[in-house]
Amino acid sequence: MTARPLAFRLLVAAFGVLVHSASVLAQSPSQDEALAAFAVQLAEDVAADNVGGIAAGVMVDGDLVWAQAFGWADRDAR
Repeated sequence: MTARPLAFRLLVAAFGVLVHSASVLAQSPSQDEALAAFAVQLAEDVAADNVGGIAAGVMVDGDLVWAQAFGWADRDAR
């Protein structure tokens, strides 16, 4: 195998990886969208499971990026 066809194959493979990576990134939700979806799911779970309430937080690289409480502090007094 000569160097030219090998280089061309590597270039085509690298381009394929780049295109695939871009499409995967385009499909990934933003952090804000992911946190919003997580909050909706937690609210639905609290209501469906009939728990009093929960508090949740998400940390990224040691920083608290989101925190929220769901439900009731005193379920009997609601």
